[in-house]
Amino acid sequence: MNPLSDISYIEIQTEDPVQMFSQILEAFENSKPNKTMPSPINIATFDDEFGALNRTVNYRGLTVDKHITIVTQKDSRKYANIMKDPRVTVTFYLEIPNTKGQIAQWQIRLFGKAIELSPGEISNLWNEETVFAKIRSRICDCGKPIEYLKLKETHDTILKAYENGEDSLPQTELFTAFKVVPSIWDFYKSDPNCIGDRIQYRKDESDSTKWIKMHVAA
Repeated sequence: MNPLSDISYIEIQTEDPVQMFSQILEAFENSKPNKTMPSPINIATFDDEFGALNRTVNYRGLTVDKHITIVTQKDSRKYANIMKDPRVTVTFYLEIPNTKGQIAQWQIRLFGKAIELSPGEISNLWNEETVFAKIRSRICDCGKPIEYLKLKETHDTILKAYENGEDSLPQTELFTAFKVVPSIWDFYKSDPNCIGDRIQYRKDESDSTKWIKMHVAA
């Protein structure tokens, strides 16, 4: 039986926020029958027209230097926003069973800057793209009006050529990717009928290789 009220506690203790993130992600994946990856994550940018502008994107893993990766198109509003102001906020929302078998809600936020990856890193990500994503990169002019039937015809023509081995779907010039280099990691956990617990990591201003860790109020 759930208490009327209590305070959650984050049991994972590590001085490295990436290690903490990885352990939480592993717990999430292990709680799913098919080792499911997280649902799309949310990324917010600064936009001249709308102010704070957020959208969902797919989590594409960690770079070699342990930064969260996303992919996008150079004709997207997201890309234009980041090129003008690289400050971003990324949010993961995960539901993971706690030690009592109850569902705990986790929110992981990163505050930092988005940095475009090298051509080689972008190429590797392209090779991992699904067929539909590769076709989308070629035929979709992001955010622009379309004629559905014309777009469908173009799509089907390309797909047929791919299936017949006539089109390998090479990387488009518009495809690109970013890593998010955070100055803050924020981990929030809430169990049923409990006040949440938060652990926050901030870059040490005197030593950029170190993190200052603290519990903060939910």
